[in-house]
Amino acid sequence: MNKNIYGGMTMEKISEAHEKELQLAQQDRAVELTKEKKNTLESYVYETRSKVLVKNINKTQLTNFFDS
Repeated sequence: MNKNIYGGMTMEKISEAHEKELQLAQQDRAVELTKEKKNTLESYVYETRSKVLVKNINKTQLTNFFDS
């Protein structure tokens, strides 16, 4: 089956385009996975920072209380 339609794509070009589409889809998945992991890490950092700040505030308050 070797039909050429004026302005159409050959089977070789269709195959190349399909392969490129698969590569781009794989890259998109990798980017989304990276974004998800980055967001997870960022949430962890903010949560940990909040805990550290609360501990430091409590420690400072206790120190001030006993120093008075």
